[in-house]
Order: sequence, then C-alpha cells, then structure tokens
Amino acid sequence: MKENLEETYRLATAEETWIMASAHLQAASVPMRKTHDHNMSKDCTDIEELRHACVTTDHVESGFGAVDYFNFHTSSSMRASIGVAHSNRLHLFQSPGEKLAKARKVIMTERRIGGKGTKEDAEALVSKWEFTSFRSLPREERWELLTDLQRRSKELRGVYRAKMKEHDSARLKRKRDSRDNEITAANNKYLKYEQYNKITAITSTAGLDALTAKYKGKGKDKEYSEHLRDQLRVRQHCYNIKKTDLPKLSSGHGAEELARLESCLRPVVVKELPQKSASPLAQYLQPAHPAMTEEAMKQQVEHLQQVSKATFDIMRLAKSGVFRMKRPERSGKQKKSTAPRKPRAKKERRITDNEAAYVGQAFEEDAIEWMVLDVLWNKEDEEVVVHYYDIADAAREELSEEEMRDAIERDKYYDCMERSSVSEIKQWVKDGAIEVEGAPAFKEDEENYGEDDI
Repeated sequence: MKENLEETYRLATAEETWIMASAHLQAASVPMRKTHDHNMSKDCTDIEELRHACVTTDHVESGFGAVDYFNFHTSSSMRASIGVAHSNRLHLFQSPGEKLAKARKVIMTERRIGGKGTKEDAEALVSKWEFTSFRSLPREERWELLTDLQRRSKELRGVYRAKMKEHDSARLKRKRDSRDNEITAANNKYLKYEQYNKITAITSTAGLDALTAKYKGKGKDKEYSEHLRDQLRVRQHCYNIKKTDLPKLSSGHGAEELARLESCLRPVVVKELPQKSASPLAQYLQPAHPAMTEEAMKQQVEHLQQVSKATFDIMRLAKSGVFRMKRPERSGKQKKSTAPRKPRAKKERRITDNEAAYVGQAFEEDAIEWMVLDVLWNKEDEEVVVHYYDIADAAREELSEEEMRDAIERDKYYDCMERSSVSEIKQWVKDGAIEVEGAPAFKEDEENYGEDDI
C-alpha cells in the first residue's frame, strides 16, 4: 500500500501532470477543508460552503467499502465485485454461526455508543437476516438452483453479454440523439432570435394603444393577436426574459383572448427592458478546461471551428427566410393512433366596423321592408348574426328598438323579428337597399372586410 501511495504522489507531482492535479486540488480544497473541520458535526445543513457537497450515510459508506474490499482482494470485474458485496450485505451465504458472530459484533458496537444490547437482541437480528439467507430455502430447491446454474452457465453468460451489448447500443443511441437535439435546439434558438430581432419592442401604453387602434374594427383579429404575442416573444428570445416571468402566449384570436392579451400586456410594456442579448451561436460552446493537454487543445480548436461553420450555415438559412429547424426523426418509435377529434366550438370574435355599419340600414326582401336592429355574436349559431325586424309589424305592435334589444338579451323574439348571417344580409342590402325616413341608404365598403367575411 505504501508503494502505491508513493507512486501516486510521484505521478501527481510530476511537472507534466502537476498543473492538472493542482487545478483539481484548488477547486476541491474549500469543501474538503470544511468537511474535515466539521467531520464530527451532527448537522451540516447550515454551513454555506457545504451546500454543494455530497451527502452520505453510514449504510452508503459501508456499501462502498464492501465493494472496494472485494474488488481489491478478488481482482475480479466490477460487476462481480458488486454481486459479491451485495450478497455479503444480505448475509446470503453466511452460516448460522457467522451470522450470530456478526450480530453480536453489531450489538456490541451499539452498546459502545450508548445503546442497549442483549443476547436476545442478537438472536432477533439473526432471525431478521434469515429472510434473505440462501440456506432458508429447502435443500432440494437449493440443489436444483445450483445444478441449473452449472448446466446453463454458458447460455446465461451469452444472454448477459447480449443484454449488455443491447444496453450499450441503446445508451450510445441516446447520447447521439441527445447531441442531435442539442444542436437542433441551438439552431432554433438562433433562428428565433433572428426572426424576432426585426420586431420593435413596444415600451409604453401609448404604443400599445396605437397598435390596438390600428386593428380595431378591421376584422383582422388573427393578425392583431399575433402582433400582440410578438411583443412577448421578442422579450423572451431577444432580451432573455424568462418565459415564466411573462404572460402565457396561448392561442386563438377570439374576443375573450384578445381582451386577455391587451390587459396582460399593459404591465409588461411599461417595465424597463434589460440590455439586448447578443446573437446566440448555432451550437452550444463547450467550456475550455483551465489546464488542457496538447490533445485537449487540439480537440477544442476543432470544436470551435465546427461551431463557427455551423453558425455561418444557419445565418444563410435565416437570410433565406427559414426560422425553424425540423427535429430529427427517431427510428423505432411508432406514432400512436388517435381517435377522431370532436369539432371544437367556435370562440366569440369581435364585430368589425363593416358589420356594425349595417345597423340602421333598411332593405326590401320578399316585398317586406326590413330594418337592421343589431349585429351580435350568437352562441347558438356560433357566428356573428344580424338581427332585423319588419318595419310595418313593429309599428303596428308599437315596439321600440330598445324593447326589441331587451328581447334579444332575454333570448325571446317578437313575431316581427328575425336573424340571419352577415353574408345573407350583405346580399339583401346590395340587391334591395331602400331609404326609410331617418335611415340613410347603405354604402358598402368593398375594400375593408374581415377575415370571416371573405
């Protein structure tokens, strides 16, 4: 043992290896010294220098000690050493006398540190160990197991080698897949930065109000919702603000979703933006070791060249308009069959200016004069509908428009009232618009229709 220590010391302090050994000792010196100073402490949770130190127990340490002992004395493989140490810890092949002697030794140790141990305690411990003892099995069953192992020894070794080969292949594949995923994630990070770096971040409520006014009533709710979400994305990808510190992006462009985005963006835009981050690299840069050998320096230079080339390649993709890399396909995984999805209920959307302009317009259909009362979202029809009424019938029943609007809110229609889709009303007004006293003729704006009207 002394010769081994001297050889290890001589190797560590040699001129060509001392720079690596000293760097390791310098990094480990603080927690090692603190661990040494507090070696007898019962609780080290409040020691700041040890918050990253390894935590262990007596059982764990004794387990490692058993593996080291058998590996040193048998010179066998690590797998065999672990198996022998495991069987020894379970008292698998110990005779009754060996187990009793071991139990007495454990009881005496507990007595020395303040515990109470008797002969009955030692016998109780032995009976507990009998649960994992090979000798607790019947003699015939033990003989059958041993002869079966001897007969199938070659077969079992072959099975073990095949399993280990399969295990190593799967581990290598996971490592390669993980590397591919890292590269794809780095590429996407760069592309996202380039995509949203072109967007000007709104930094005041006045700017947000100007964006809202630009799209209000134009029927471009989908485009408007994406512009609002871009204000969150530019902060995430270009200013390195954590996604958890920003409102949820969500999806959709219904009236409720637009109201949520407008309200949650107000406190976001008034916050001072941090300094804009630099453009990320196309691959993650591996940190250089403080004490690299000549071979390590050569590999580091090759890695830097690879990262540089990948960055230039991804820059060309970004200039061509590609802002997302497809994830590599994985073999061996079958896509799960899914049941047909149920159609989603349409979400309420906002009324456009063109649709609201129909209110108060009169038209003739089937020789009846009608007046448009209101344009509202209808949950039953799941679309924007136009409510209108028979002018003559409403006059005979002496119904005011306020009374008819109240009926719509209560979902109770008068006989003179009807509702139709926007497209139908558009055609009827176009073919039969009339002038009624107090109601000007409708003028259609052909250039400005919402997404759902086209």
